Amino acid sequence: MVCDGPPSERDALLKVIALSWRRYRKLDAGGYLELFDPDHVRASSRLGRPQRGSKAVSAALPREWEAYERVDGAISARFTPRRVELWVDETGDHATALYWLEVASTNARWSYDDQGLVLQTFKKHRGMWRIAHHTDVWDLNYDLERQKPGQDVFSFDFVYPVRDLGRAVRFYTPLLGAPFHVGDDSARFQMPGGQFVLDADRLGGRARLAAGLPNGWGVTYVGDVAAERDRLARRGVRFVDGTDAELLKKGPDRYAIGLDSSSANPFVLAQRHYATDGPAPGELSGFTETGAAAAMAKRIAKAWLHTDAHTLGTLYGRNGRWLDSTRTAVRGLEDGQELPHTLDAYYWRSYDRSPRGLSAELHADNLHVQRAGRRSVVTHTMRLTGTGPQPFRDTALVTHLLDADNRPLITIIAPATADENSQAMARQLDYTGYPVTSLKAAERFYRKTLDWGSPYQDDGWRGWWSRTESVFGIYTADPDQDGLPRSGVPSGYVSFWVHSARRTYEWMRSEGSRFPEIPSINEGKAGISRFPGYTQVVGTDSEGNLLVLTEYTGK
Repeated sequence: MVCDGPPSERDALLKVIALSWRRYRKLDAGGYLELFDPDHVRASSRLGRPQRGSKAVSAALPREWEAYERVDGAISARFTPRRVELWVDETGDHATALYWLEVASTNARWSYDDQGLVLQTFKKHRGMWRIAHHTDVWDLNYDLERQKPGQDVFSFDFVYPVRDLGRAVRFYTPLLGAPFHVGDDSARFQMPGGQFVLDADRLGGRARLAAGLPNGWGVTYVGDVAAERDRLARRGVRFVDGTDAELLKKGPDRYAIGLDSSSANPFVLAQRHYATDGPAPGELSGFTETGAAAAMAKRIAKAWLHTDAHTLGTLYGRNGRWLDSTRTAVRGLEDGQELPHTLDAYYWRSYDRSPRGLSAELHADNLHVQRAGRRSVVTHTMRLTGTGPQPFRDTALVTHLLDADNRPLITIIAPATADENSQAMARQLDYTGYPVTSLKAAERFYRKTLDWGSPYQDDGWRGWWSRTESVFGIYTADPDQDGLPRSGVPSGYVSFWVHSARRTYEWMRSEGSRFPEIPSINEGKAGISRFPGYTQVVGTDSEGNLLVLTEYTGK
């Protein structure tokens, strides 16, 4: 605990913080918003953009709460603030809090834990502290106890084979939104949770389109694919299609195809290769607001896009701190004096770039400026679109806390885990499932051989949380009853979290989808089925691939 104000103000602020999370957990929107200033701004990475005022926040909270498992009218988790830092303005009417938040599931079917960082400003209202600004970022994995970077978690994309790429893109666009990249033999959809890819090359012909069955596979990204392949080969993992000796190439990336030792499910290890001679930075747009605080936000964005480490190091100096979890979740708050080194070593290297900056275009939107005593808070959304060999489109929430001279004290850049502007039926790439004949043997493979650690457990199911909070899952299947798994052939499915299972089901029917009964996936219930806590649709896409759509309903 760090506080530069009197103990009475410290205690009052801590009380508001604790009460806010208690009411948040109980889904008490009215009581929660009573703790906020009427003209507050709230920017949660669980939503796609900042909301201003109680009416907008009240409308958004139910969508945010759908991300949690709810039991008996409350979120089934415990929220614990850690390492709270408080600053009280010399007038006594404004304050700032920065703290970590640890989340642990309680009585949940799908066990999980999470770590967040929260920045709040407070304003006195009739002698009581009210929250004037709130920014949170989730899915972090910083080692708070040792105050050092934590252990990075794997990330993956999921791929479906297709016969007709154009037809498949037309099918998936109403469901997922428009793809951000369409090439000769693939299309990519960027979603909260990861990228979903349509592959007309069908993994070099290894993937077979079996109508009414899952035919997909995961692509897990590693820092050095050759070294990881060799490490796993020494542990007895078999690599196929010649990748035991020579890596295959897909665009700028290299990959190897392995088989899990329990059911011979193919999995792909890939290494992203980022260009250092890519296109120069593209357009910086959207900063239309005037004023010194907005100008500083634009200056920071321009320096970042142009990899201007000197300017950023000068701006942040010894008083500024920086957290960016769009590419890594383990680094925590970076010291301003170290930014010239850390940005180059841990952040910018994860983008295509040129000597003049990142190969990307940056657009800002939804910019809000608030006074916080002598300080200011600037919040906006940022859309970054890659123009280099690695196509991508990222959306993030950006918040700057500025001092009286509009120099940055704290910057938080958080990937937006929802797109509030999207009209798509799906909200997120939620989880994937690989069929296995022996759950125990398969768990041992992913836990010990791949070193993914311990999964969460459900009946006949094991799941590993990825860096982007999507789940890579395995489940027990019977080849005689399910036709799964198919040895050596991709047999995985993807589940998208949708706004409405009923609406999605009716749309799939209009598209001519079939609704198979597969005991291990939908318990033999064709079409739309309701289970405790969720409603599910299991049907086929335009190519015959089986996919799962899930709406979470609480309990």
